[in-house]
Amino acid sequence: MVSELAANIKQFWGTVSYTEIVVLALVFSFVWLYYSSIWLGFYTGPHVHLPRVKYPLYWYFYKFYLRIYGDVSAYSKIHDEHGKVILFAKNGVMISDLNAFKMLNSYQLKKSVIREREYHSKRKRLLSPAFSVRQMGLMEPLVLETGTLNLVEHLDSQFNGEIKNIRVNIYELFYRSTLDVISQLVFGESLHCIENPEEFKYYMSVISRIQLFLGLVIPFPFLRKFERPSKPFERIVEENMRKRRENKSSHSDIL
Repeated sequence: MVSELAANIKQFWGTVSYTEIVVLALVFSFVWLYYSSIWLGFYTGPHVHLPRVKYPLYWYFYKFYLRIYGDVSAYSKIHDEHGKVILFAKNGVMISDLNAFKMLNSYQLKKSVIREREYHSKRKRLLSPAFSVRQMGLMEPLVLETGTLNLVEHLDSQFNGEIKNIRVNIYELFYRSTLDVISQLVFGESLHCIENPEEFKYYMSVISRIQLFLGLVIPFPFLRKFERPSKPFERIVEENMRKRRENKSSHSDIL
């Protein structure tokens, strides 16, 4: 009996092409996605009485686009259409009511580990000193030197150079200056994007890959097994932390 069944299975798979297998796998994945995330999330269970988006399947994919590109205006439009409380995902509610927001963020409701009181208290003790009034005041010279003075010096060198009628992209320069300031405060050193436009393009591409990764890692968890796109920044931070520990030096930045 078992051998006959095995022979039938072998015969069946012998007549199926790779294309048919791929199509079958895609169809099964889509049906499972629709059942587990759309049908169970929007049409059954205790949440069905809540207002929801008009096309849940379309919204399921569209919200990843919004997450990747950071377009928050779409959420505001949805609230205008459906109200302050909207069912937007399986076991996920989007709210714009302040009282409901306060209740959901209190410790009365069970949440993930990052929302637990003890976990939050530990992180708060670690991060609060970096954002105190005194520490922010100590960081002002760094911001002035890395951002404003370097930008002014760069513009002076451009306008006083040999090339006449030079055109300057102020919008991009502010982006480059901002990235220099943030990296100086958070990573422990400036990325020198003001002086090196090509470096700026490289780091912006890294940031774009990070945004893409954050948008895709939830629907495709297997991506966590690959190297994180934030590695270039992590290496800078790790190297600066190592140097500071060896030199036992203190700095006024966030790092």
